[in-house]
Amino acid sequence: MVMKDFFRQPHFKQVFIFGILVYGVALFALIRGDVYYIDDWRHSIDGGNWNHFSRYVATKLSHIVNLKPIAIDVSPLTQIFAVMFLVFGGMIISFLICKKIDYIGMLAAIPLGLSPYFLENLSYKFDSVFMGFSVLCCILPFLLKDRTLIFFISSVVCLILMYCSYQASNGIYMILGIYLTLSVYFVEGASLKRALGFLFVCILAFLIASLIYKVFLVKPVETYVSDSMFPLSQLLIGGGANLKRYLTLVYQDLSRTPYFYLVLVMMMCFVLHFVHVSIRSKLFAFVSSVLFIVLGLCISYGLYLVLQKPLFEPRAFIGIGGFVAVLCVASIDDTRSSKIFRMLPRILIVLIAYSLVVFATAYGNAVTKQQEYIYFRTDVLVRDLESIISKDEQSAVEFQGNIGYARATKPFVYYYQNIGRRLIPVLMSGNWVFTYQPLLNHRKVPYGGYGSSECQNKPAQSTLLLSNHYQDIYKAGSCYIINLKDPKP
Repeated sequence: MVMKDFFRQPHFKQVFIFGILVYGVALFALIRGDVYYIDDWRHSIDGGNWNHFSRYVATKLSHIVNLKPIAIDVSPLTQIFAVMFLVFGGMIISFLICKKIDYIGMLAAIPLGLSPYFLENLSYKFDSVFMGFSVLCCILPFLLKDRTLIFFISSVVCLILMYCSYQASNGIYMILGIYLTLSVYFVEGASLKRALGFLFVCILAFLIASLIYKVFLVKPVETYVSDSMFPLSQLLIGGGANLKRYLTLVYQDLSRTPYFYLVLVMMMCFVLHFVHVSIRSKLFAFVSSVLFIVLGLCISYGLYLVLQKPLFEPRAFIGIGGFVAVLCVASIDDTRSSKIFRMLPRILIVLIAYSLVVFATAYGNAVTKQQEYIYFRTDVLVRDLESIISKDEQSAVEFQGNIGYARATKPFVYYYQNIGRRLIPVLMSGNWVFTYQPLLNHRKVPYGGYGSSECQNKPAQSTLLLSNHYQDIYKAGSCYIINLKDPKP
């Protein structure tokens, strides 16, 4: 049985610890920075509940981690648990494809959790644990792939758990299912009937789990995202538009990183390796491997492709890391491989892993400096508000403008461009709800609230009360309008 063989692999514990250490080095700067990332500011005050996004397992998992029915800040414990899930998932991918667990296989699977996109997921103090859990849920059933009925049932159960934890991981299941189908036919030499039968079970389990979740578990959401699917008449056009935007963002985000070009070379290595080890027609193997790359890129976005208003933030691009991990691990499968096909992918894997560690470290330092800057700007703002607002005055505030980036953060954003801007949000920006979170987290706030009727119905005329290097403060009725500035050096 595959699952028994997996746990009986030699050096299992050593490889697991090695994976933890690699992630630990990469995430050290982020964890040391003790960063509150977007939602963390709110969760740190009112706890966490994710049922409104139909993430019931996430809420329960948070309760288990905290040992109480409310989420409190226990980071980096949550991030450590997330890393453990990711390492375990990477080991399973390595075992499924290479039939063994070793250090190079673990390193090859590192993009699963150290993809530049998944760094956003790992940045969340409260959410990271069930984001990592959702990735593992997409991989775990394949340990039972040789027992069709049990594999089918476990796939449905695990996929439902994934949807109720963090839905963006769903593409990983189909990527792994498609590759294992190709491997069974081209590398292992099984019949086409058996290979297609396995793929059919994967697709059926995926569809049934998705249908159960959609019909019985989803709470309709119509906010900055939506769970509404395109009608059949618009599915191709709408899905095509989502796919175009997704792939465009992936290119714009990653093309400034060494990781992008290393992965391009790895794609070529994957095709050459797959053709080399195939016992079927070499031409057919070539076409199939190229199609897998194209299809894998597309379905890495998962079911978000068919939603009318999907999420395009980095944390939703989880699948691309799983896709690259499968490519890397598949390229070091030693079955009937010559020396040159063993060495080149290994060199690339080391370079890819190092590039991800460097990026993660740079990101951790940059986002930490940005948080320090947020604290500084919050203190300056509170002092200014205290100087002009009476402690007994009932008032509200409204924000305009933004604080920009900390000077130590700007090199990261300048060098990495799109992905740098998308990973490091300017929290105090405009009238965005999270703009106010640093003030709410402050030990004392000299105003009654925000977004209230005082500001919604404020007079057109306003009076300038204070102006300095960091902000202008106006008053319109009982509403204080704060125009945040991005100071230029």
